[in-house]
Amino acid sequence: MLLYDLSSSYMEGTKCPLSRYGYSRDKKRGKLQIEYGVVATPEGLPLAVKVFPGNTSDLASLRAVTEELKKTHNLTKIVIVSDRGMFSTTNIKHLNELDPSYLYVSALRSVQIRQLVGDGYVQLGLFDESNLFEITHPDYPGERLIACRNAALGHKRYTERNQLLEVATKRLEKVKASVDAGRLRDPGAIGRRERRR
Repeated sequence: MLLYDLSSSYMEGTKCPLSRYGYSRDKKRGKLQIEYGVVATPEGLPLAVKVFPGNTSDLASLRAVTEELKKTHNLTKIVIVSDRGMFSTTNIKHLNELDPSYLYVSALRSVQIRQLVGDGYVQLGLFDESNLFEITHPDYPGERLIACRNAALGHKRYTERNQLLEVATKRLEKVKASVDAGRLRDPGAIGRRERRR
């Protein structure tokens, strides 16, 4: 198993042939940068570093690194585990065209999950705390979609939702108090007052 991630470093000079304007992970807007991908072991030992122009996307860097790894290490099978940002439909198609031996594990984006729920392929009532289930969908030919319930994420979202509801309730109570006291009557002013808070 190898781990890969892309990072960036901003530059003060202008002479580096790889320096470009791009997405700054350093939060240094308006600065030229270079990007570098690091391949490491699960223990964190770096095995390879590849430097890219500063405007290289995560997807483009992943393609370059996987192609190089396959050649230099004579690999017959690669399984790429990635976050949602790394895998687009284009990147998956490229990997499949490059070599069908590439396998990948990733997660669907929330809009894709909502589509599956809306189409009736995923029924939220089927989830429990421990089991996984597999679904197929015509939009994902040849792919295995595995659904599971993430209890930790569910608890986090439940807590965040309740905190937001509590804040909204307090704000609306203040507006209601002004309306009840007669200090605020115009419907437009009521809406503007809430938006200001």
